Amino acid sequence: MSEKLTESFLISEVKKLGVELGRTPKYKEFKYSRTAAKTFNSWNNFLSEAGFKELHNWEKIDLDNLKLEVIEMTNKLGHSPTMVEFGFSKAVSISNKYKSWGNFLSLCGLPPSDKSNKHTKESLLSDVRALAKRLNKTPLKSEFPFRESVLYYFESWDEFILSAGLVPPKKNRSVSISDDQLIKEVRSLANDLKRVPKSKEFKRYSTARERYKTWTFFLITAGLERPEDKCIVCGKEVRRKGNKFCSRKCYAKSKQNTKECVVCGKSFAEPPSSDKVCCSPSCGKEHRQQLQFSGAYDKANQKWLAEKEKYFADHKGNKHPNAKYWKIKSPTGKTYETVNLKDFIRQNIELFDGSTVRQAFDGIVKIKASEQGKRKRPVKSYKGWTLLDWKD
Repeated sequence: MSEKLTESFLISEVKKLGVELGRTPKYKEFKYSRTAAKTFNSWNNFLSEAGFKELHNWEKIDLDNLKLEVIEMTNKLGHSPTMVEFGFSKAVSISNKYKSWGNFLSLCGLPPSDKSNKHTKESLLSDVRALAKRLNKTPLKSEFPFRESVLYYFESWDEFILSAGLVPPKKNRSVSISDDQLIKEVRSLANDLKRVPKSKEFKRYSTARERYKTWTFFLITAGLERPEDKCIVCGKEVRRKGNKFCSRKCYAKSKQNTKECVVCGKSFAEPPSSDKVCCSPSCGKEHRQQLQFSGAYDKANQKWLAEKEKYFADHKGNKHPNAKYWKIKSPTGKTYETVNLKDFIRQNIELFDGSTVRQAFDGIVKIKASEQGKRKRPVKSYKGWTLLDWKD
């Protein structure tokens, strides 16, 4: 199989697959995708070498039409539009193609808007008004892409909406009920049923659960159950009178700290010492995208780019921390000594009879493992190459 996995073989195979599918093949659809991506350094490079074009949606963007559209909007607004004013989803595709929204504005001959890099109080108000106009309603907190920046200038989301001249969405009326009225209602229901009501029988169960954490604790507060009867966390009967919990697990759950997700607002269990601010990987991904668009990573990226060339120069070739001494012999009888075997193969790949760097490296390593007695099926050579000496 190693003789078949050459660059020409991989390109011919993916072209056959492209003809069968009638489109550009995806990574998971190609049998040798992993080998192809390593041979050509990336999957997109491999597709480009195979002659496939338009790999991304943003590559279909017509710059001339976008220039006319953004200049027309600038004349209408009196300033360079922000990503929200132009259309957030379209602006993200443009930013992917031109590296940033500011670069695209510069290509159009427009001054970069301060709002595209920093969020001021006025820019946030302008953005939420533009979003409300496009949605034909007052935006929810989850629909606004820069909701994190709102907390720097306003105490709450409702205050932000009112400052923008918008009407806050109506909330559930059950929030306005007092604790005394809530307890009175559940007592009245217990009298009608002549027993302790179940959670599904009480119409304001969600309000009671939000305020008292558990249904059992709400019933205890209303005087319908004794504290020693049931666990205040899970509702199971306790074994010893006076206990509030049926097990150590329920006790630990009652002491567990909770946080509110900065993206969706959902509560999740997390220690107070943890830096985690999102409830799930999907919310974490969205949070990182928001930080990227707000410019939070700009300083770190600039620092990395400044040190990038120096870093790779200090860890290249023989200077690599994992580099080891190898002495190998070619099929022609010539002996080579190197400190970094993979780097030597990469620079002299034509000596290994059509093999990839990974295949040639694995072949030499298998000879070493055979010499150490670590292989059930030992090998002594790879395509005529033999191992003479090595140092760990």
